[in-house]
Amino acid sequence: GVTVTGAEEKEPTVEVEAPLSVTRTESRVLAEGDGAAIAKDDLVTLQAVLVNGKDGKTVTSTWKQGTVGLDLGAADLFASFKSQIPGKKIGSRILIASTPADAYGDTGNQQLGIAKDDPVVFVLDLVGVTQVLDTAEGTAVAPKKGLPTVAVTDGKPATITVPKGVKAPTKTVVQPLITGTGAEVKKGQTIRVAYTGALYRNGEVFDSSASRPEQP
Repeated sequence: GVTVTGAEEKEPTVEVEAPLSVTRTESRVLAEGDGAAIAKDDLVTLQAVLVNGKDGKTVTSTWKQGTVGLDLGAADLFASFKSQIPGKKIGSRILIASTPADAYGDTGNQQLGIAKDDPVVFVLDLVGVTQVLDTAEGTAVAPKKGLPTVAVTDGKPATITVPKGVKAPTKTVVQPLITGTGAEVKKGQTIRVAYTGALYRNGEVFDSSASRPEQP
């Protein structure tokens, strides 16, 4: 009931013989890549076309704005993604036919026009993958004199100590504390971070992702 056409690395055309009946979530590899196999808790970069299985209409496509990142280990991610993407190879184009429950659950998605009983068809191009780091990795860098110092304990907000008698900077200062070995972050990318924010005047933490590890 689903036909996918179009060249690889280009936005595919997805046609659905609506209304589509999906009694269990299934997937099919349309074109297999030669990259690494994806693990169940990896970060995946992908392009996606999403079609409402009830009426066959394409409701959204990431090809308009660029790739998106998914954390397969996130508790709130679609069950259809968590069950069907792991094991697939990077570079692949895959089709997922999802039950309503495994996509938007009991609420549907009003913004996209998907009701709670509508099945959903995803066509995904799996572009890249990386593993989630528990903490920053690389070469430690001592901050310049007069800047705050930082102590990090796993699972807790960072402790940021502001030096006494030093005025706050009038311009933003960026001081690496650990220089990693990964790819350079570029403008326009979506990145996953763990962070702690504190007030300069007293080092008081006002927010930290360590307080909600399920939502970096």
